[in-house]
Amino acid sequence: MNQANTLPKRSEIDPVYHWKTEDLFPSDSHWEASFSEIEKTLPDFSKMQGTLATSSAQLLHCLEEYFSLSEKLDALYVYAFLRFHEDSTNSTYQSLSARAESLLIQYSAASSFIVPELLSIPQNTLEQFLQEKAEEFKVYTHFINNILRQKEHTLSAAEEALLSEAGDLANAPQNIFTMINDADMKFPSIQNEKGETFDLTKGRYTTFLESPDRTLRKNAFDALYDTYAKQKNTLATTYHSSVKSDNFFAKARKYASAREAALEDDAIPLTVYDTLIETVHGYLPLLHRYISLRKKVLSVEELHMYDLYVPLIKEVNPVVSYEEAKKTVLEALSVMGEEYRHALEIGLNSGWIDVYENQGKRSGAYSWGSYSAHPYVLLNHNDNINSMFTLAHVK
Repeated sequence: MNQANTLPKRSEIDPVYHWKTEDLFPSDSHWEASFSEIEKTLPDFSKMQGTLATSSAQLLHCLEEYFSLSEKLDALYVYAFLRFHEDSTNSTYQSLSARAESLLIQYSAASSFIVPELLSIPQNTLEQFLQEKAEEFKVYTHFINNILRQKEHTLSAAEEALLSEAGDLANAPQNIFTMINDADMKFPSIQNEKGETFDLTKGRYTTFLESPDRTLRKNAFDALYDTYAKQKNTLATTYHSSVKSDNFFAKARKYASAREAALEDDAIPLTVYDTLIETVHGYLPLLHRYISLRKKVLSVEELHMYDLYVPLIKEVNPVVSYEEAKKTVLEALSVMGEEYRHALEIGLNSGWIDVYENQGKRSGAYSWGSYSAHPYVLLNHNDNINSMFTLAHVK
């Protein structure tokens, strides 16, 4: 095997390309201290149950404590999962992320009384409370309005607590898939038409599909999906469990479907979803024309999935290093104004981004973070134009 094509361990990547999780917590021990503090606070927080209707001051105090705890827990959760996503085979951060998720569920159960209790306050009384401390409640307006909007889907305090306690069960399918997909799944090496050997990874897969070497593209496609196919029964059962979980919670909250429940949280009408699908179907003939053109330009008798990403113009397949990508993205987005450009430049050069793929790292890309620190961006950068587009997208 060509060792130069072996995916590096995280320790082998220059730390300048790692994100700075220490901006959230200087160390794991600081994380542990915060964890203990939150864990000890939850029982006291639960004691506010039954007091929200007593006065505007008490309702305000509860919301202030709720969001203060939420911000602390958010930082705890984000740190644990950022470290976990760096290398999902690392048992230390497997444990931290599992504990953070468990604490989040405890918090959800401890605070589950807020929504049904707030809804039980007579409308006139609630309006009076909000008027008495209008300035202080202003920051919670969206939160309260959202609760009132979803009143018919809110259960009793006891039922809400029970659903919150079921969080671990509800999260199981996603957690199982994450471990299969990011920690346990191993892909074979593949060869190009010259017989050169490469390590196949999810991060490199798209790059292989862009290669003009059709043998390499086919081998990458076959190797990736053959590996997933070997887990098809486990993956299908995991997905089936996820669907059943979604349907259970939707039914429990009196939604007509899991789709309605998912969209309602952001107040998106079902018609928006349906219109998107109808619009895509309406323009399928143009996609079919494009596929026919691609087949003709590539001069292939049959067009396969592994032929859909290779550039149609052979001379246009530029190598774009990460440093070049940063420079181009910064220049392109300068049209957003000097304030935006300045913030972007800081983000690109101050440890907000985890750049390169390593063994065990989560696939794909995302932008995430906590109010306690700056945003964090996960990349699996390859030196090509698509990776530059990804950088622009997540930033």
